[in-house]
Amino acid sequence: MKTAIASNVCEPLLEGSASDSPVSPVLQNNSVTAAAPVANNGADKAADNYRIKQVKAVVTEIKKKRKGKPEITLWEVRVGSAISKIYFTPSGERELFTLVYWLDKKRKREVFPTKEKAIAAAKSANTELSKGDLGAADLTAPQRVACARALDLVAPFGVPIELVASHYAYYKQKLKDVPFERVVDDYARRHPVDQVSKMVRVVADELIESKRVDKLSDRYILQLTYDMKRFCGRFHGELGMVRGVDVDTWLRDLKVGPRTRNNLRASIQVLFNYGIARKYLPKDHDEIDAVPLAKDKGGEIEIFTPKELAELLAVASAEQLPFMAISAFAGVRHAEIQRLDWANVNKAAGIIEIKAGAAKTASRRVIPILPNLAAWLKPHWKEAGPVCSFTNMVDQFRDMTRAVNQARRAAWAKSKGVGDEALKQADERAAARRKEDNKKQNGRRARGSVLPLGSETAAEEGWVPFAWKHNALRHSFISYRVAETQDVAKVSLEAGNSPQMIFQHYRELVRPEAAKAWFAIVPAAKSKS
Repeated sequence: MKTAIASNVCEPLLEGSASDSPVSPVLQNNSVTAAAPVANNGADKAADNYRIKQVKAVVTEIKKKRKGKPEITLWEVRVGSAISKIYFTPSGERELFTLVYWLDKKRKREVFPTKEKAIAAAKSANTELSKGDLGAADLTAPQRVACARALDLVAPFGVPIELVASHYAYYKQKLKDVPFERVVDDYARRHPVDQVSKMVRVVADELIESKRVDKLSDRYILQLTYDMKRFCGRFHGELGMVRGVDVDTWLRDLKVGPRTRNNLRASIQVLFNYGIARKYLPKDHDEIDAVPLAKDKGGEIEIFTPKELAELLAVASAEQLPFMAISAFAGVRHAEIQRLDWANVNKAAGIIEIKAGAAKTASRRVIPILPNLAAWLKPHWKEAGPVCSFTNMVDQFRDMTRAVNQARRAAWAKSKGVGDEALKQADERAAARRKEDNKKQNGRRARGSVLPLGSETAAEEGWVPFAWKHNALRHSFISYRVAETQDVAKVSLEAGNSPQMIFQHYRELVRPEAAKAWFAIVPAAKSKS
């Protein structure tokens, strides 16, 4: 049974400390008397409007019946939402009253000689508990006003004010003197609310498909797919979270040559540009600026000698010959030949037309068909159809390299009188050496240490092996053509290069005599039988 006593004793309470209020209340006989206002200043003017809120202190007597035990009486003291209880706990002949309440999840107990003192202590404790600042320093008037304003500001977001304060402290520690507004504005600019966030892999797949729809060359799409696979293997998250400095570190760690590194960078830039166009990235996305181009000195320009080219043409198949001849005697790039159609090889006009869509530079150019080139193409000429049927010429170059070395070895063996048995034994020794080297290298060979195909026995037998040279067919044409014509501007138009590039790399590479021999290479005359 509960019985309210003391006529629901009411005591006015402030949300702040009485001593710090702009108008300090003086509690006398359960009434409020306003003390004289303190000196008015900016904070106090704001505090004048701070509402004084009265909270009732209610004391309720409760009698509890216990099974098999005497009935006990306790008093519940409530101030706002704060509740404490007083128990009658006599000790011997002494009447004692124990006050019990909870603070910081711990049970507090205080003992008093009279019920009145216990109730007074309970009211005091509950008053502080209802204010929420028991054990904390009292707030000054300006601080209370600031807290009230802060609570109003965060109220629409439903977050505690202490959480906001902890975030502020964290960001301030991280940002130092950088204004928060600048950071927020920068983030909002880079990550608009309506911006779609997508994973790197998803955007890469979209990019490749878009290039297929745009009907870009198979070679380009194949290379782009390979580059995107490498990139997605390292960056798995959202495209917008990819940082340029991380891309730069990754490219450097690949330990690839400068040209390969720059080609990968170009593919990544294509991906970023696609992301900007599709609004997956902000318009001013500039992370690629943090990825510098590698210094590509280009290395030494390698060319074939007329004798080496004659050897290659001698072992080339009928399917390989048009590619080889056009590359060697017209300087057309490998990828351009793979896109070239016989319809653009004009026999009557004596020209090869490289259309803008097939050219690396996206510019149309016309190349004369020189007399020796016409002789090589004559047996293979068609009205239309692809000039080159191979999608990967690297395998063809390997086959021709092997064939040239086999021809050189056969010529050496014939000149030295070496028989088939001796050649077979040399092959077996070479295979054993190769197997042992593979064990030492764990199956991997260092770059530059792999012998040209077909030359495994050359060092032992004492003949000079043939090695394929990177892009040497085109380099040879430009070098020999400049030496023949002495006209850099003309050759630059034919090759689709700048005059500056020609001057820098090709102008004095070969002598006119060698050029004459190069363009005199023609198919061997068929013997009449």
